[in-house]
Amino acid sequence: MRTSETHNHCLTQKVIATLFVAAALVALPICASADGLVLRNGDVITGTIQLMDAEHIVIQTEYGVLEVERSAVLRGEFGVPDGEVNNSLLFKFDFNGVVDDSAGLNLATNNGMLFVADRHGSPAAALRSDGTGTYLSIAPTGELNSIEQFTLSFWVQLEDLGSTQYLFSKWRQADGQTADGKFTVQTGGGNLTAYYVDPTGTYHWLTARSVLQSQIWHAIAVTFAGGRANIYVDGVLAASDRFDFVGLLADTSPILVMTAQANTDNPFSFYNAIGTIDDLRLYSRALSPEEILLLAGDNGTE
Repeated sequence: MRTSETHNHCLTQKVIATLFVAAALVALPICASADGLVLRNGDVITGTIQLMDAEHIVIQTEYGVLEVERSAVLRGEFGVPDGEVNNSLLFKFDFNGVVDDSAGLNLATNNGMLFVADRHGSPAAALRSDGTGTYLSIAPTGELNSIEQFTLSFWVQLEDLGSTQYLFSKWRQADGQTADGKFTVQTGGGNLTAYYVDPTGTYHWLTARSVLQSQIWHAIAVTFAGGRANIYVDGVLAASDRFDFVGLLADTSPILVMTAQANTDNPFSFYNAIGTIDDLRLYSRALSPEEILLLAGDNGTE
């Protein structure tokens, strides 16, 4: 069924990236307010692209969320404004001597982390935790508590890969197969695992194995939209899965960075990572592989 017809679309002043799903394509110009997919059967779908990977495209339309086989798409477009990925950005912490959110009004508290040089070598431009219970906390908000799709993006340099360390946590505790939270990211032995909590409180996980090295800066991105979960390391898809739920549990827990709360006498040191984090971002949608590659390309080596 044809969900919408193409009209006189407008080119924006954004940097336009085309979905190269065929050998030779003609770009479809679209307005800034909508993304578009032209299917091989002639149908046109307009809406907001939430996720693209090698096999599927998830797009939010006025009729609901649709998942389209990428092989069925002839052409389409999305915008990346001014060479930067800002659309749907909930927060961005640059850590340039302060812990202010440069994209919004989210409140963060530095609990003992030290400012150190970032991946570019700039002094006091990243935050280091030492494993003794030093971490960053971000206060919960209605917007953060209710997101059901997201991209978490950050740069991290770990000094030790032996123990289980949490890099990002938005949940309080787990009991059996359930958790009071939304999602979390942990590492151990060079593996990277993301946990997602479905609306019933049951958690599910996705693991990218042997993808991290100690003393090396890595660009990490974790996404979820429409039931599809992805982990990217240094701009490359490292793990992907499709779950049978499309939303996440609504919760009120704060965000903890470089730790998670453990049920021990020292709740914030037990899972405390030893390493440095920089350029922490959270989006309210799943970024495309092209956008994630753009973020990972800023490695400070030029």
